[in-house]
Amino acid sequence: MMLVVRDCLKCIWCLVNLCNENRVVIATNGGSEIVVNMLNSSVDGVVRRYLLEILSALSLLRVVWRELISLGGVRFLAEEASCGHGHMLSRERACQAIGLLGVTRRAHRMLVDLGAIDVLMEML
Repeated sequence: MMLVVRDCLKCIWCLVNLCNENRVVIATNGGSEIVVNMLNSSVDGVVRRYLLEILSALSLLRVVWRELISLGGVRFLAEEASCGHGHMLSRERACQAIGLLGVTRRAHRMLVDLGAIDVLMEML
């Protein structure tokens, strides 16, 4: 069962990395909520890595920001930006998404509490 989930996530990972239109389709159809809910449940390392990378790609879209804030998905962006085992491109996207989220007032305190500023400074 876990092998099927991992393979499906790998396909979605390829889609969101391929082009922006795929990100929009997945994000507008509730994909970011599903990814955050899957991350909230306990998943193993490989599946978690794919989920974090998918979330970092989706979080570049403005339509996802509100969902990330309300669902508590911002902490996963901070995790993806800080973890050393993720792809550098995914870490960069997560840092970019953290910066974009910093524009919204609702996320200011949340980003500071999660230690996102330290993560950004570490990436520099």
